[in-house]
Amino acid sequence: MLSLGCDIGEVSAPRARAVLNLRVTDGTLDLSIAELVAHDKAPVSLSSVMYAGNDLLGSVIEPDSPELVIDPNPGRVNKTWAYVAATASVGLVQDQLYVLQYEIVDTGPVSLFFTDSLGPWASTNLNRNVGVHTYLLRGRAGTQTDIVRVQGDITFGFVSLKRAEWSVALPDRGPNLVANPDPETLALPEQIASPLLEEPEIGEDYELSYTVEAITSGGLFANTTSGAPFNATSLPATVGTHTMTVTAETPHAGAVMRMVGSGEMTVSNVSFRKVLKGNDALTVTLMVGDTELPFTVRTRAVGELHVAPWGSAKTGTGAQSSPFKTVAQAMAVAQPGDTIYLRPGVYAPFNVTVGGTNDNRTTITTLPGEERQAIIDGDGVPGGGISIYGVDHVDILNLTIRNITSQSAVQMGGGHHIRVEGCQIHTIDRSAILCHGTNAVAYRDGPDSSIHMTNILIKGNDCYDCYRVGAGNEVISVAAGVSNIIIEDNDIHDSLQYGIDLKVGVQDAIVRRNRIWGVKEHGIYLDAAKKFLRRIQVYDNWVWGPGRNHVANQPMLGLNGIALAREAEGDASQSELSDINIYNNRVFGMLQQGILAFGHGSNGGDQPDGSISNIRIRFNTVYDCGKDGAREELRVADWTSGAYETNGIVTSFEVIGNILYRPGGGTVFGAQAMINNPEFTYERNVTADPLFANPDRAVVILDGFLPVIELPDFSIGAGSPALDTTIGSDAAAPFDKDANGITRGDPANAGALESTS
Repeated sequence: MLSLGCDIGEVSAPRARAVLNLRVTDGTLDLSIAELVAHDKAPVSLSSVMYAGNDLLGSVIEPDSPELVIDPNPGRVNKTWAYVAATASVGLVQDQLYVLQYEIVDTGPVSLFFTDSLGPWASTNLNRNVGVHTYLLRGRAGTQTDIVRVQGDITFGFVSLKRAEWSVALPDRGPNLVANPDPETLALPEQIASPLLEEPEIGEDYELSYTVEAITSGGLFANTTSGAPFNATSLPATVGTHTMTVTAETPHAGAVMRMVGSGEMTVSNVSFRKVLKGNDALTVTLMVGDTELPFTVRTRAVGELHVAPWGSAKTGTGAQSSPFKTVAQAMAVAQPGDTIYLRPGVYAPFNVTVGGTNDNRTTITTLPGEERQAIIDGDGVPGGGISIYGVDHVDILNLTIRNITSQSAVQMGGGHHIRVEGCQIHTIDRSAILCHGTNAVAYRDGPDSSIHMTNILIKGNDCYDCYRVGAGNEVISVAAGVSNIIIEDNDIHDSLQYGIDLKVGVQDAIVRRNRIWGVKEHGIYLDAAKKFLRRIQVYDNWVWGPGRNHVANQPMLGLNGIALAREAEGDASQSELSDINIYNNRVFGMLQQGILAFGHGSNGGDQPDGSISNIRIRFNTVYDCGKDGAREELRVADWTSGAYETNGIVTSFEVIGNILYRPGGGTVFGAQAMINNPEFTYERNVTADPLFANPDRAVVILDGFLPVIELPDFSIGAGSPALDTTIGSDAAAPFDKDANGITRGDPANAGALESTS
């Protein structure tokens, strides 16, 4: 795909004004009128389409847009009941753009409207004031041709309906520069086959093509020393057509090739054309009535587009020296593989409308050294920040996004291979990052269990102050048919509700190396709901309790570190929570539980159906939780109840090799009932003082993006009861390395760290 960057996007004239949309796909230029203002009857036509010196008007089907109204002068219409005032000569084409224009010269009590729902447009009231009125409309397929209906008394000057878009086939070569394309018989040595009409541009590529129709003897050559623009020396001279790409080395226009030797040769169809590289001017002239509206655009190759607050909405080309003013301008001309650089300053939210490919990703980022100085600011206006829907292979890198209300800061759905990395996201009404394959509510309650979104990376972002009270504020929220997602190395803090939430149809996910603190409820939440949560790895994360939401000015104490639930009231028969590994996490200082497995029933309670299977909680360090005085470091609620056991809901649930310790004593493990259930395994966990190196070191957070944070040291000391407490099978892959990447021993130590202080 080739895209177009407008040098002039809008042209004013005394009697008419228009805005053109231009887009090139697969060598075809599509032009459509995006806005039209005319003060009298305005026939629309293309009078000129020039591209790199080529007149392309001849390739346009019906450049003079025909009048489609059967009776363009209906005059006075005075009817009690709805009356068809204008009818098209043909049925309209689905999604074809049309311009409807009419003039009212006199009017009494009247209703004026488009035809009913069976017609080309849905019923809509029209402007019935005296004057000329213009509407741009997309057609609907069907046989109904009624355009305008009237009920009342009105006098028309005219009614007009014309097609408002055109398609133009673009050449991939420039015009032929050969003065004599058919030199016929060459006989004399060094006879010039053909001179050029103009000097070629040194360094530019040209396509040379010619046909040898007959030959007795001799050959062809081109040499810069003899006046040729390129130095090929010997050229093919066999019968047939020969085509090659050459590079102009001199400005010589004397000949593209010469005859050498004696004999005769018949040559025809000689052409020498510049190879168009996407940097050539295209001009379009639109006629609206008697008004001539010229537009100039410039094609370009895949590369860089620059946007800056100081750029121009009219003359910006996207070059670094001539940036666009808005992201929307860049999106209008972007093509797969482009990098859109946002220069420092504040920008309005935007939609990503152009995706990339496997080899050419679309990237929106900043220049090196300007990271997070480009700020996407919602300014308190309802709506989202950056929306990525229905496009693939997109990277959002190193931006700041803030002040987003009613929707999420970065929201994506229905695509694949999307990366959000290095962004700072704060002061958000909903989620900082929302990734949903489809509508989450409909997906949860409906029959659809398809995967709608795959291959997502959320990495190295700083997300905080997601603060709307009473709303869904998962800082990073993933739901409704998403697979192959990695969430890693993020800072998530000082927000209401949940930190990272995987729910309602997520599979093959990794949540690792994130730092989560000051999140009011669950730091990491895994929730199958009425669908599934499968093959989830949660490891090497830090989760701790206290923080403060700066916008709401509320302390955030953090209820639970890591939580698992089905949250499946009503029909939970399809609910599946399976193959979940939670390991090497360090959780401390939570108000309630460090790790919690529970039912989360509501509206009548959690239903004892569905399945929970292959849940492994191993080698975590959970310290000093239960700050409310009533909870534990690790609690299993509901899963051990009689209804769950009777219905066989839980199978293969393991809690192995963890450190669960609270200084000063207290219950650290809730749900002792699971010990006597054969589907539950609770073994080799350490609840005595593990002799940590420095567990109570105050958390120190330095200023800056993804700051250095001084955290407690949970390495164990000599003589710790956590030393060599597990058996070999406990540390089989993926549990074979600790949170620092050190290979565990056999036997291995309990907790997140194999190393000792």
